[in-house]
Amino acid sequence: MTQDIYERISKHFFTDVHRVFLAVSWYTGERPEAILKSKVSQFYVNPSRRIVRSEIIYSATTRKDKKTREVPCHIALEKILRDYECLEDGYLFPSRVKPGKPLSRQAIDRAFRRALKKAGLENQGYSLYSARRGFITEKRDGSLWLLDMRRKSVAVSTAFNIFFILVVLQSYFKGASRF
Repeated sequence: MTQDIYERISKHFFTDVHRVFLAVSWYTGERPEAILKSKVSQFYVNPSRRIVRSEIIYSATTRKDKKTREVPCHIALEKILRDYECLEDGYLFPSRVKPGKPLSRQAIDRAFRRALKKAGLENQGYSLYSARRGFITEKRDGSLWLLDMRRKSVAVSTAFNIFFILVVLQSYFKGASRF
């Protein structure tokens, strides 16, 4: 997913909840499940006044690797979060159907698919994980950033390590006649 595609999809969501979810995914690179389970206090210092944290916190209990992660809040995401009317406490994306529970993965996926269709991007392979992949590939360039991300354990999987090696090799051989 590129910045243009992200913006195109975002424009076609029905509600701010869905738009903010995609923005959080795009600007933090976190997995959809961890985002859905996030609490208001992980994003806001003072939710009633909409004061956003300088670093967003993903707690170990919601993450696949079971490690707490702090992500600097991008200035564009900060503006989006300031405009978002969230609850004072509880889940950042609460379910409208099940009180006290987060929005379900299925609900956000349905909204995402509707937005894709309205944007004319259906059947092109986009999923809820596309923003995460876009964060890794589009938002940041250069192997030094990737090395920093590996140190912070954003996605230290075999696939990420292979991607990391390929980017380093590509930047090393840039300008060479063959790769």
